[in-house]
Amino acid sequence: MSSLTMTVEPQQEPTAPSRPRYKVTGWHVLRSEWAKLWSLRSTLLLAFRSLMVPLVAAVMNILATAASFGVIVAFFQYGWGSERLGWGAAGPVEAFLPVIMPSVLFGLSMDYQVFLVSRMHEEWIHTRDNRRAVAVGQAETGRVITAAATIMFCVFIALSFGGERIVAEFGIGLAAAVAIDAFVLRTVLVPAVMYVLGKANWWLPRWLDKRLPHLSVEGPAETAETAADDRQPEPITR
Repeated sequence: MSSLTMTVEPQQEPTAPSRPRYKVTGWHVLRSEWAKLWSLRSTLLLAFRSLMVPLVAAVMNILATAASFGVIVAFFQYGWGSERLGWGAAGPVEAFLPVIMPSVLFGLSMDYQVFLVSRMHEEWIHTRDNRRAVAVGQAETGRVITAAATIMFCVFIALSFGGERIVAEFGIGLAAAVAIDAFVLRTVLVPAVMYVLGKANWWLPRWLDKRLPHLSVEGPAETAETAADDRQPEPITR
């Protein structure tokens, strides 16, 4: 008598669909920043009546975004110390990270940029001395920028130790971006570039100046003559 054997294959449990991930390249940085850069140039162009101020801000914003993505790629895509810190093995980053993170960074970095350049512009209107405007703007706003950036850095770095890889990617990326933007770009490179450019910082073609609407960050726009008149003491009446 022949024996009949039957094998039963174990049923495979349905697996949840994996989240889309991909590798971050330099093209993703430029593509995600394109629309923001156009809005940045138009807003700063109207506020400060300058071509170089929005151009410098746009370049610095690209550098900050690229540097933050570089840190994320080093930690999570290449796996430099990710397993030791509890972030899992090396692998592609989340697909929505290069879309959401630049938006948050854009808001923070432009806050620092407008705060810094508005003080420089105010001093430039009063004195027409670019070197003094850059020095005064950096001296009076540097501490506030670095203090605010330190607070945000501590908040973002705390998110990276919660045990979730997605949250850690956001925390490390934003912490690196804020640190690089505030301590290197806005307080060192931006004043240095504006110091070298001189009066070209505040140059705007006359034909463009006539066609653009006037927008002031610090209230009604002043000129050098009105600023000088405001500083004169009032006459004493008897």
